[in-house]
Amino acid sequence: MKKALLSLTCVMAIAPEALAHDKTMVILGDSVATGAVSSENVDARFRVLLWNFFTYGVFAPKQTEGGVNFPANAFTLIASTGFGVKPENVFNFAKNGERVDSIATQFERLAEKTSKVPDYFILSFTANDACHEEIFDKPVADFRAHYLKNLLEGANGRGGMRALVRAAPAQRETSIYLLASLNFNQVLTSSEILARNVPLHFSTVQCSRFREGAVESAPRISYLANKLKGMCPAILKTNPHSNDEVSIHRRQHLRDVHSAMVSAQAEAAEVLRRESTNPGVKISFIEAPANISFAGKHVANDCFHLSREGQGYLGIKAWEEIFDRGI
Repeated sequence: MKKALLSLTCVMAIAPEALAHDKTMVILGDSVATGAVSSENVDARFRVLLWNFFTYGVFAPKQTEGGVNFPANAFTLIASTGFGVKPENVFNFAKNGERVDSIATQFERLAEKTSKVPDYFILSFTANDACHEEIFDKPVADFRAHYLKNLLEGANGRGGMRALVRAAPAQRETSIYLLASLNFNQVLTSSEILARNVPLHFSTVQCSRFREGAVESAPRISYLANKLKGMCPAILKTNPHSNDEVSIHRRQHLRDVHSAMVSAQAEAAEVLRRESTNPGVKISFIEAPANISFAGKHVANDCFHLSREGQGYLGIKAWEEIFDRGI
């Protein structure tokens, strides 16, 4: 995290003009953008199951007037600081567990805080659209088409990303940055993540064993691991090691689904650029998040979400691409 902030300081030294403007930023997305369970204090030392804490927001960043409390959220901190946006002008309406069809709904929450359309939109959605077991019964091409439609149009045609473009004023520039989905397959395939030891019930357990629920000496941990799989069964119920036909198929299908998501995101940005008649709207697809290789320290104590250091790493990588491309 310190290295990420040091890199950001160097970037800002090169681009001081970004600090000169009193601009606003809205962040939309899922648990990556909220920083759910990123705190190092999150472990499973409790009888109450971890996913209950996740669901009810006990370990999610504190909600403030402008959304998620960004000093406690490394991703938001770096994204906003990189653009020189003041804390009071950052509105984070991301929500744990939401999919891309919630973009317009999240955007609508802005009207409760301000009537001003922000200068910057940051969109970060990762794995929730790939969490249900039904994805294994659907051809990847069909998944991609449905995902693209939801990304552009939202749930029941409520607007999706098109709602953001329509809301952009003509008199000033509005930049929309769609971040590629993180490669969630790493929680199944990264040897460093699987080897990470996390605190559970006054002990420690390796993520590999926790992922499989293979902790015979500690039934509470096995019980927790099994229940945790209900949060994202398509991924968390996939065995990271087994070479049986079903496990191999699931891991390959998840890789293909992630590729389809990233491809659809890139296409959505291109479609919106072609459609928009507002010259002030700048729509950019940021591919860097899809290509990040996370280390064990970048994963939170549930062996699934990002730690605060992982959030910071994502933030700086996304910002570096934005800065390097000058967009």
